[in-house]
Amino acid sequence: MDGYGRTRLPWPYSYTPREVFPNGVTVGPIDPPIRTNCNLVMLELTDEDLFRLTSALQAGADLIYPDDWQTLMDRWSYAQQLANTGMYVNCEGDQILSICDIVADCISDPNSPAYAAVANLITDITGDTINNVVPLPSENNDLDCVWGASFGAYELVLDTWGEVQAIIDAATEFAEAVGLFKALFGPLSPLQTAWIEALIDAGPAAVDAYLNAQSTQDSWACELFNCIVDAGTPYQITNDCIDTAFAALNLPPPFDQFGIGQVLGFASDYTTIKSFWQRLSDDQCNNDWTGLCATCGTIDSITDWSDPRIVSFSQPVTIFGSGDVALEWFNNGIAPLTITFDAPYCFGDFDFELLRGAASSVPSVLRFSVSGTFVSSSAGGFGNGDITGSLSNAIGNTLTIDVQTPAQYLGVVRLSFGNDPTNRLDIAPLV
Repeated sequence: MDGYGRTRLPWPYSYTPREVFPNGVTVGPIDPPIRTNCNLVMLELTDEDLFRLTSALQAGADLIYPDDWQTLMDRWSYAQQLANTGMYVNCEGDQILSICDIVADCISDPNSPAYAAVANLITDITGDTINNVVPLPSENNDLDCVWGASFGAYELVLDTWGEVQAIIDAATEFAEAVGLFKALFGPLSPLQTAWIEALIDAGPAAVDAYLNAQSTQDSWACELFNCIVDAGTPYQITNDCIDTAFAALNLPPPFDQFGIGQVLGFASDYTTIKSFWQRLSDDQCNNDWTGLCATCGTIDSITDWSDPRIVSFSQPVTIFGSGDVALEWFNNGIAPLTITFDAPYCFGDFDFELLRGAASSVPSVLRFSVSGTFVSSSAGGFGNGDITGSLSNAIGNTLTIDVQTPAQYLGVVRLSFGNDPTNRLDIAPLV
C-alpha cells in the first residue's frame, strides 16, 4: 500500500509525495514567503528522496497536465543535472541562471537583512561603517580593461555558435535537431523551438558570415561595454548586460527573423562568460572603445568644483565658494591630483585662474591626463594668471592634473573659476 492507503503502483510509479515528505513541508515560524509568478524553490534531498519525488511526478504529471507534462518533466530532469552546480533554469526555460548572483544581489541591497549583517561584520572588523569603506583601486575598473574584456569575450559567442552550427549540420530533420539541442542545452520553450526552426530554414552559411564579421563583434562588445559602464563603478559584468549584448545580434534583417541572439544567449553558459571576462580584464586593456562605442553629446560645462558629477579627489582638497569657486590642494611634487567623475565624459576646453604661492618665480606647467592617458599640457601663472587649453574631447571618467613645479616652489595650488564667465571646464556626456 502507498502513503494514501492505495495499492502501490509498479516501479517507477511506486512513491507519492506523502512518502517523500511524510511530515509535510513547512516554512517555519516566520512570515509566509512572498510568491510571484516565478519562484525559486530550493530543496535539500537525499538520493533516495530525489528518486521517490521523481517517481511521484512521473506517476501523475501526464494525467494532470496532459498538454505540457513532457516539458515539465524535461525541466525537472535538467534541474537534477544542475544540482550542486550553483545554477538553475529560469521560469521560461530559456536561461541558466546563477544562485550566486541572487545571493550577491541580496547582499548588495541596502534594504535586505543580509546587507545589514555584512555591514555589521565590516564594522566589527574595521571599526568603520560600510559607507566609509572604499574598495581598493583595481585595474578591472579601468575603462580600457572593461573594453578589452568585453571585446575578447566574443570568442565564447563564436564557440557557442560552433556548437549550434554542428547540430544544424548533423541533423537530418527538424525533430532530430530539436532533440540534439535539448540533449546539449536542456529543455526548450516553444519560442526557442520556433527560433531554431527558422534558423534551420534559413541555413547557417549567412549567419556564420554575419557572426564572424568584425562589425558584429564590435557591436556585441560595445553593447556589453556600454551596459557595464552605464551601471557605474566598480565595473562588473552582469547577466542583464550579457542579455543586452546578445539582443544586439538580432538587430539587422534578416537576423531579426530567427532571433540568433536569443539562440546563442540560451545556449551560452553565462557563468563561463563572466569568469572569462574577469580574466581578460586583467591584461587585455586598450582604448579602441573610444572610436567604436562612444560619441560626445552636448557640452555641459563645470563651473563649480562641488558639481555633483564630481565623485571624489585622490588627495585632500579644499573647495571654496562665494564667487571664488576654487579648488585648492598641496602640490607635493610626487602625487598628482586625480578627479573622479560619476561616468565617462568627453573632456573639452578648460579656462582656469591659477594661483600659487607668492614666492613662485617660475611659471607652472600643468599636465592633464584623462583616464590615465596624457592629453595636453599648459603653462602659466606665477602668482595669479589664466591657464587655458583643450583636452581634445578625450573620453574617460578621471581627470588628472600634475603640476610640474621645481622642488623649491612646492606648495599650495589653487584652480579657480572666479567671477569670469569664460572660466570653465567643458565636459559632454557620451551618447
